[in-house]
Amino acid sequence: MVGRPPSLTSMDDNNVPNGQKSSSSTSISSMKKHDIVTEETPLLRTSSPPREGSILDISVCWHKWSPNAIVLMLMIILLGFMIGDQLLSAPQTRVFESIYCYAYWEAVDPTRLLLPRSSLGPGAIGGVEERWCKIAQVQGKVAQLNGTQQFLDCIPSLLLAIPFGWAADRYGRKAVFVVGLAGIPAKNMWIQSVCWFWQTFDIRLTWLSSLSGLMGGGSTVVTAMFFVVISDVTPEATRAATFLRIGAVNLFAFFIAPPISALLMTWTPWIPMILGTTIEILSTLLALTVPETLNYRHPTLPFTPPHSPPSEPSDDQVRPPSNSFSRTLTRVRTSTSFLYADWRIAALTLTFLAHMLQTTAGNLLLQYCSARYLLPFSRATLVLSIKSGTTVIFMLLGLPALARLCTDRFGMDAQHKDLYLSRASAVFMLAGWVLIALAPTLPFFIAALLVLVGGSGLPLLVRSYMTGLVEPHHVARMYMIVGIVDTVGMMVGGPLLAEMFDVGMRIGGVGIGLPFFFIGGLFGVMTCVLGCIGHRKGDSVEVEDQQEEGEDV
Repeated sequence: MVGRPPSLTSMDDNNVPNGQKSSSSTSISSMKKHDIVTEETPLLRTSSPPREGSILDISVCWHKWSPNAIVLMLMIILLGFMIGDQLLSAPQTRVFESIYCYAYWEAVDPTRLLLPRSSLGPGAIGGVEERWCKIAQVQGKVAQLNGTQQFLDCIPSLLLAIPFGWAADRYGRKAVFVVGLAGIPAKNMWIQSVCWFWQTFDIRLTWLSSLSGLMGGGSTVVTAMFFVVISDVTPEATRAATFLRIGAVNLFAFFIAPPISALLMTWTPWIPMILGTTIEILSTLLALTVPETLNYRHPTLPFTPPHSPPSEPSDDQVRPPSNSFSRTLTRVRTSTSFLYADWRIAALTLTFLAHMLQTTAGNLLLQYCSARYLLPFSRATLVLSIKSGTTVIFMLLGLPALARLCTDRFGMDAQHKDLYLSRASAVFMLAGWVLIALAPTLPFFIAALLVLVGGSGLPLLVRSYMTGLVEPHHVARMYMIVGIVDTVGMMVGGPLLAEMFDVGMRIGGVGIGLPFFFIGGLFGVMTCVLGCIGHRKGDSVEVEDQQEEGEDV
């Protein structure tokens, strides 16, 4: 309840009964000089601390939500975005294919066309039978379009990841998180607009959608902020399990959304595309309800609201160099000091290159399955959903059971367990991608996907292990640097894998799997790095009271 201002107390003094007036006067006289209200007293005081329970004291009660409530809300938001993404991913690739396919056969052999341009609807759907689109000339262009899009998407993330990471550590996570989320449906709406008016706009104008990354740093910053918020509210003892549950939620979307998308695509790809974007918009609005989590685990630490200017250093404080370039270098060195304080952090950060290439290969894997085994995109989407469904089961049941085995049977602590499970997961990733590249038939391909399931927890386990190696106030910056590595991997890997796929399509046979041989090789390097990483006693930087708190969460 907001306390009454001193001015109201003095104004009501004449209405106080005689028995209480003397005590009231004594109370007023005992007040400090700066508490007396005069005509010159400013309406807003910044020098004295706010009263308990006042509006100005809101910073100490901003995290009323429990950790479980925050994690649950984030899971719902994640589920919404992943369902939206999976609903529109395959249909969007199909629209790209349709536009390129119609243009190709229009120039090479017009007899393949089913409808003239004047009768075609959005995205050139229905202009050519889909089976005539599984040729290298069309698939290569689709892969290059997606690869260049991924390269351009990375530029805002690469430029803005560190500034947004600093802002998240300084001012709070929520604003960075919500603004970044809003950029995702904005990007999809632009791409869909260009495809809708494909006869007016060049399809390559979809690349301008990368400018949406200026809103909040793009998906790299959003992903980093998501894991930062999770790390803010969960202790080390439960962090890995929470990450794995989040991974299961993520993969659950991969399981339920593709079949729905495939069913809707039998009518038109535009239905799942628009539906997916709508779900993303609603999830962005839901993110506005998530509370700020900066200093959530340490509410006694000072919280600087976004509108407060930075405090001026006192005379006895060490001032940074006057030269702006030197000052910038000093800040960069300070912000990234944890990287060279422990070589393992830098080494593990670089391993995310392999993870990002795997993520980048999602649409390429769909094209690969469709082109190599001559399947329409709707059926290829269903095939890939087998992997997603199996992964959900593994993340919810299999990996937690292995984690309990490590802790209960072998007596490993949380950090030790994460490291050993990461090593095993990397081996499965290596084997899975190589087998996918070699798969001569569809059943063999499905079996290779199931091998890949064994390594699905790898990025989450590595993140959890790395989080325990740094101080809590460095977590956001570490995740941002991981995001930068992801971004570099996407910038280089997107066009590179697209070019490899194009070359592989022209070679034919096993050569079609060329990009997946490359990904498997990177996971081989990651396996070696994880094998060289040693766990040290006392690696965890979290305090004991946080661990005890984790037992109650």
